[in-house]
Amino acid sequence: MEFSSVVERRGDVLKFTSRRPYSAHEGFITESYLLITAGTFQKKPFINSDERKSLLLESLDFNCYKWDWRLLAFAILDNHYHLIVQTPQGDTSRLAHIIQSAHSYSAYHWRREDSSIRNRIWWNFWESPLETKDSLLQHINYLHENPRFHGLTDDPQNYPFSSYNSYLEVDTTSLRKWEHEYPANGLQMIDSF
Repeated sequence: MEFSSVVERRGDVLKFTSRRPYSAHEGFITESYLLITAGTFQKKPFINSDERKSLLLESLDFNCYKWDWRLLAFAILDNHYHLIVQTPQGDTSRLAHIIQSAHSYSAYHWRREDSSIRNRIWWNFWESPLETKDSLLQHINYLHENPRFHGLTDDPQNYPFSSYNSYLEVDTTSLRKWEHEYPANGLQMIDSF
């Protein structure tokens, strides 16, 4: 399955992107979906501006696109982020490279922007396979609710650094159904940020 043919128009610029929401009409491909969480060193709020969140998202998107991974859902907060990706044919061999490349790129730019950052920026990342369609949908909801869980918004629709609005644009009816049938509050997640 190829994901790289997706083109998004941003103003007068055409941009290739790996970002495509999961569709209600799509099948579930076993061993293809991963939940990825990454945190900053000592939980410091290094991702504390819109510009930094945008740079990180663009870097993650570019690296997923480069290796033909699909970015299904995301939430980027001040000291961590969550992604759900679909890998080509379940091949996760590029995972460390994708994350390390995005982390190196963002750290380089943030250090240039702020010379007071002298220590490590990124701590670690971990991934979990999403083995059922129910688990995938529940985790998509979790990512979209994450900014609310952390007190950053009362409504996920008002938080610009998650994929929630992309899902609303594609299929509001399915999103509302998933929110009801697969609530995020039932998940046991490591999210002590």
